[in-house]
Amino acid sequence: MAHLWDVGWNGKPLQVDDYPAAIEQVLSYIVRTGLRTPIIFTDYYKAEAVNATAHPIQVWDPVNPENNITCGYIEQDRQRLVNHAKTALETISMAAYAATKSEALEAWRELFGPTFPGE
Repeated sequence: MAHLWDVGWNGKPLQVDDYPAAIEQVLSYIVRTGLRTPIIFTDYYKAEAVNATAHPIQVWDPVNPENNITCGYIEQDRQRLVNHAKTALETISMAAYAATKSEALEAWRELFGPTFPGE
């Protein structure tokens, strides 16, 4: 989320005022990149300060260029996260194109649980 807040997605800023759109942007980013693109915050250091690693997911600490905060994730974790994001994105699409409000709410409840508000 913080990365997309900084750089946006597909030429648009993160849609924080429209939660379905924001969730879709985040999930689309995960699915499209496969979490293979390193995320480097350059507020306190240049991107060149980060050394390449073999970790399957790379999200670099905003204040420490030597700290990949996702270094504990293995390839199976990356694949699982991407697969869950793909499923969630498909559910959001079902909600967006549902024929009725009740079908849309059913899809949102599948994603967020049975207590997702409907009215």
